[in-house]
Amino acid sequence: METSGRLGRRSTSSPHYLERSRACSDGASETESALHGDTSNSAVVAEVVDGRTATSRTFQLSDGQLETRLYQTPVNYRDNEGDWQPIEEELHQSPDGTVKNGDNAFDVQLPEDLNQAPSKVSVGDEWVSEMPTGVGVATADMDQGIATYEAAGGAAEFRYSGLANGIKEDILLADPSAPSSYRYRLDASNGLSPTLAENGSIKFKTPEDEVVVVMPAPVMFDSAEASAPSDAIAYALEPAGDGSSWTLTVTADPGWLGDPERAWPVTIDPSKTFPSPSLDCVIANGFESQMCGTSGYGHLDAKANYLANGENQYSRDLLRFNVGKVNFSEPKPIPDTASVTSATIGLYAAKEAKNVARVDLYDVSRSWENTATWKKASSLLNWTTLGGDYGKYLPNPTSITTAERGSGAGWWKFSSLDLAYLVQGWLDHNPLTQTGIANNGVILKLAEETSRTCCIERRVEWESSAATNKPYLAVTWIEPASSDSTITAPSDGTKTAKRFLLTSAWEHPGVTGVTFQYKPSGSWQWKDIPGPQVIDQTNQNVTWPYSVPKVEERESRPLYWDATSITEGLREKKVEIRAVLSGDPGAGGYTKAVSAEINRHFGGPKDAVTGVGPGSLDLMTGNFTISRTDLSIAAFNSSLEFSRSFSSREAGVEGVLGPGWKPASPVEEAGGSSWSKLVLKEEAVEEEEGSVAFKWAELSDLEGGIISFEEEGGTFITPPEMSGYVLYRLNSSEIAFTDPEGNRTVFSNNGSGSEYLPFRSP
Repeated sequence: METSGRLGRRSTSSPHYLERSRACSDGASETESALHGDTSNSAVVAEVVDGRTATSRTFQLSDGQLETRLYQTPVNYRDNEGDWQPIEEELHQSPDGTVKNGDNAFDVQLPEDLNQAPSKVSVGDEWVSEMPTGVGVATADMDQGIATYEAAGGAAEFRYSGLANGIKEDILLADPSAPSSYRYRLDASNGLSPTLAENGSIKFKTPEDEVVVVMPAPVMFDSAEASAPSDAIAYALEPAGDGSSWTLTVTADPGWLGDPERAWPVTIDPSKTFPSPSLDCVIANGFESQMCGTSGYGHLDAKANYLANGENQYSRDLLRFNVGKVNFSEPKPIPDTASVTSATIGLYAAKEAKNVARVDLYDVSRSWENTATWKKASSLLNWTTLGGDYGKYLPNPTSITTAERGSGAGWWKFSSLDLAYLVQGWLDHNPLTQTGIANNGVILKLAEETSRTCCIERRVEWESSAATNKPYLAVTWIEPASSDSTITAPSDGTKTAKRFLLTSAWEHPGVTGVTFQYKPSGSWQWKDIPGPQVIDQTNQNVTWPYSVPKVEERESRPLYWDATSITEGLREKKVEIRAVLSGDPGAGGYTKAVSAEINRHFGGPKDAVTGVGPGSLDLMTGNFTISRTDLSIAAFNSSLEFSRSFSSREAGVEGVLGPGWKPASPVEEAGGSSWSKLVLKEEAVEEEEGSVAFKWAELSDLEGGIISFEEEGGTFITPPEMSGYVLYRLNSSEIAFTDPEGNRTVFSNNGSGSEYLPFRSP
């Protein structure tokens, strides 16, 4: 784990490499391989070991995407060589009887006999130790990674278990005969000294006021999970007589312990942890204590309990995952260039939910700390609304209903496009430019909090970051595509009334599919273009990713997007469009976006029209037009015409033919096409290897201009200056030509010959 930036720098000399996922004793990794399949449509290929940070692991997915899983507490630590290694949380007993933690960036050492030596946590040269006084204890008994010291008489016992960011200590009171107060001798390394904070915690600080170790404010609960109010359990700290140590007293309220309804045993939790930038905390009305998994508290719960005396008890959960840098020497878990495709927050319930219909997840709209309570966001700042401020960016929550999921034990996975949008905003946040979204985390609450039913408790309880199955945020993301990957249609600046031609090209192998996405200009939320709005060359709707038929192909087949539905009632809308390539690891990614505009006032050749008097009315744009042909000269197989048209939307425009009138074209091919013919040509060239046939097509416009398309393997290659235009065969006698606006002209040779004439321009 990272503590105060003291544990060395990330190695930049090791290469980027992949490693198959392996199980680790921290519990998070034990379930990762099973969970990843649920957070994306692809399987995990391998872990990107060089992508590890203290609180995250990144995995390569089979479709070329990456998934980063983030936790509140560390899952990796720096070894002596500077490489990240998985943390092992369990405690182990050595042959000499001492108890130590597994691999981690800090050390925990418990003696075999707490009467003879203290427990100790250390990081580098700094350490803190404690030793119970005034009570005799038996030697350590190890069971499943937990060290237990039974107090004399059996009325209480001291239990220690490992945390990713410290050591968890529980005092178990067996029955009412157990003492309600316990004392410890505290010692610390030179320069460290403890301070009792206003919120009830104890912080060990350096002379520079840097916090090294924290003893969170103690909490207390009985075996029926009834939590004591914050004023029922407290620390007292005072210097010891020797001047170099301190006496810590943990005192429980005898009145709360003596309640006839108290369920025994009772647990008191005085843990020691290292500071963490991420948090998972419970806030409850009527409680001013802090109950955070990052501080050793074992569970999170969302609760609504309606008592017969009219009192309502609520609890909610606050989660914050650090998507930024731990410190300046570390990289971000997810790079700035990442584009988020999905996000999932998972929490594990060890037991069945009680009377819960739906749990809602919202964004938190105010900064908060580990001192947060029902009233306070931090020690200095209150919530605007009791119970937390939320819903600024997710006014509609990401929810899970028990009708769909069930109420049983297991993982609860909150996932939605809105959550992905929120996480992208966290990644893009820049406080200097006021862009993106400040990462204040999320809040979980029961949807039916206000549905009071007397004497019913509604509750779902999840394991916290101090437990085995930690909460996680899984972010699936893509990197920018390689520089040889482009979106070839539409071209930048394209304007259309209705349709866009969509094509993409690349020069590297391994691409198996392409997905086209859009976003409104100025937004950072990319969305897949809805498949029902897109058709292929056979007029069939598509699904994403759209397959690349042959591995050796380096471009996608033409697709046509009817974009009018995204104008949302507006006459025009500016959007950005990009292609997302998928396939082998390293072959995919997103292309540089192009800007485009949908303007329904432009009109198009496929608009529905109706006759009105001498002209026609475009039912999409409302434009009324009249066309007149003033000259027609018969010619072989066609005619040459001079025509003019009047447009009501340009009635105020002066022209040589009068207001609103303009020539349709200097010379126009009858039938409406802008192209006069298409001729296929072939030439044999003698080379050293023998005769080689070169094939190409010449497309002629109405003014005599010619555009050449080379032909290779039956496919026409668009010249660079015609980016966005596509020429392709429909069948043995028909060839189609499409422009960036989606307009298409079909040429036919009537079954024979190399000359093709336009016969359909839909």
